Amino acid sequence: MFFNTLAEIGATTIRTLIVALYDENQVVKKTIEKEIVEKFSIEAIVSSFQDKPQQKSSLKIAIRDILDKNLNLSPVTHRYFKDLYIALDKEIFQEHNVSNLVYNQQGNQEFNNSYNNSNLK
Repeated sequence: MFFNTLAEIGATTIRTLIVALYDENQVVKKTIEKEIVEKFSIEAIVSSFQDKPQQKSSLKIAIRDILDKNLNLSPVTHRYFKDLYIALDKEIFQEHNVSNLVYNQQGNQEFNNSYNNSNLK
């Protein structure tokens, strides 16, 4: 699948997926949200951009834009991007206790519940 390939290429491909969060089709948007949260660990993203200050700055701007706009993201996805922004801003992943386990277990359940309860047809 397309998303698996992007995840295998590396965390820097997150920027490609962020663009899709602006899609008007809610099914596309929810699919992208789920794939980002499940396949892209915050630690891997921070590590991938550690030695790329200009790209990291660009990613932070894109994330800030996502958080500032009303894109109707799930609470799990919104929290994921907030934590990612903080981790990128501080550059030290461990200082913030950002745990991908929360996203990969509890977060996926929350995401799946909100996705299944939405009125997407």
